[in-house]
Amino acid sequence: YEYYKGLIQFRKNHAGLRMTTTEDVEKNLKFIDGTPAKVVAYTISGEAEGEVADQLLIAYNASKEAQEITIPEGTWNVCIKDNKAGIEVLETVSGGKVTVGPISTLALVMGETEDEYAASIGEVGAAPETDGRYTPFLPSFLQPLRIMIGIVNSANSIFFIFC
Repeated sequence: YEYYKGLIQFRKNHAGLRMTTTEDVEKNLKFIDGTPAKVVAYTISGEAEGEVADQLLIAYNASKEAQEITIPEGTWNVCIKDNKAGIEVLETVSGGKVTVGPISTLALVMGETEDEYAASIGEVGAAPETDGRYTPFLPSFLQPLRIMIGIVNSANSIFFIFC
């Protein structure tokens, strides 16, 4: 339960995970080249409207083996790793290589990890404000990705892309 609550909290605090237009996604999301098989990793620019972090890095490992990926230079705060998730910093890593655990998600944040506005709109799971800053549903152009949402694996990780 706490893991899923942390995933919701993380998404709620990062507007880059709630982009609603194709233009925003194309402008701000960049896939990381050279990842191992069964690993998908991408960065989201802090220029996404409303994003508090300088940059986000999300990596999904569908392999039963831990995988190493190369990340951009800089100081990154780990907020989702193994069976822990949220906006609290679990550890800090520097650019270079990081390991993504087997069948898990890794989320790194460069810069701020908490959005004061998101914290002000209520508890995780509460009905969102309707002023346009919080978008609880996938936009129509991302509906095909719905299959990726809610895939829970044996490590209690959930694959979430703009969910």
